[in-house]
Amino acid sequence: MVYFDPFLPARMNGLEALTAYYEGIRGKIFAERFEIIEPIVTYIATLPVLTFNFISYAGSEGARMRWNCTEVYRRSAGKWSIIQTHWSLTQDGR
Repeated sequence: MVYFDPFLPARMNGLEALTAYYEGIRGKIFAERFEIIEPIVTYIATLPVLTFNFISYAGSEGARMRWNCTEVYRRSAGKWSIIQTHWSLTQDGR
């Protein structure tokens, strides 16, 4: 598992590291509502790649954050798992 996030200084490697990171922020992030926009799945051999735009809304003033996301999946032993996730902030209005 490889994880990229614009709020981290470098790539995060491994499910154990990502799980620890998520546990550290659990309950600290809130989205009143969110939108997943134009999800597209592209298959490359046996690896599906999911791309989408994500908008989260929070707070009484409707503050929003816009994101690009790419996730790569792999099927192993009959189970799908994400092997790579990349989140990046989108410029407003795009």
